[in-house]
Amino acid sequence: MYALLLIVFGARFLSSAYALLIAYLLDVGFAFFNVELPFVQVGQAEAFPVLVLVGLLLIVEAILLSRLKKPTHFSPLRTKSKRGKWIGGQMVERAWLIPIFIFIPGSGFSDIGWWPVFSFGNEVSLVLLPVLIGLRARSQTELLYKQIQRTAIRTIWLAVLTSAGATIVYFDVFSPLGTASVLFVFVVFVHILRVSREGRQIPYFTPRSDGVMILAVITDSPADKMGLKPGEIITKVHREPVNSEWSFYQKLQINPAYGRVEVVDAQGEKRIEQAALYDNQHHELGIIFLKPESREEWHSYDSHG
Repeated sequence: MYALLLIVFGARFLSSAYALLIAYLLDVGFAFFNVELPFVQVGQAEAFPVLVLVGLLLIVEAILLSRLKKPTHFSPLRTKSKRGKWIGGQMVERAWLIPIFIFIPGSGFSDIGWWPVFSFGNEVSLVLLPVLIGLRARSQTELLYKQIQRTAIRTIWLAVLTSAGATIVYFDVFSPLGTASVLFVFVVFVHILRVSREGRQIPYFTPRSDGVMILAVITDSPADKMGLKPGEIITKVHREPVNSEWSFYQKLQINPAYGRVEVVDAQGEKRIEQAALYDNQHHELGIIFLKPESREEWHSYDSHG
């Protein structure tokens, strides 16, 4: 099921909440319609252990998502709008392989010599099960780490609801199929809500008249050591206003051995960053600006300067 989701949808839907719930619902459906599959016995899955496993994996997924906070975790994204204006953003695509051990009744797995199986007599076997957890996200309306952190919080709440669903199934309060179906519908609804929310918002990474937008900062570059971050706006260099990549580097040459920039961060707070620059570093600060400028545009600036 994980392989199928990865091929069809990519890492975006590579989650235990999707894969295991879909696998359980398909197992129930195949058994109901008497569908036979090669090498697989349908109708054997039970809702309670599936929901418990989904809840545990969702907690692991939330922890992994909450750790994605640094700008280096994300890649820059730059496109043109229908009106021809540059719009930037951030994207991330990750996959984690999580090894877990599950208890399987009986000793049928003990005959598999090429897979890690620990048998305890003929009653139960401990089987290694590698689980993939994936993420694919992009944002043009805000810094991506904010979206990821909200997703982590929603994943924790989903883990709580899944655990509640497992409790309901265990005490036979509601049907296992109905509980799993409701949880799956809720997961899909949350995803659709997040996508629609992104589409209604105004793009954040857009050209500004009061400075130049930083789209990305290369790791260990002079700009990184100065503390510059994606989404921030450089308004002045050596106390001179800038509004393009060309003007930024032109003002930086006022004092090539020393960089002093005035920045407005994502919260609207102003600050000053400064650092010593070595030979030729003023041309290699490690900043990727939102609006790329060609050599012809730079020559045009020179002719008008």
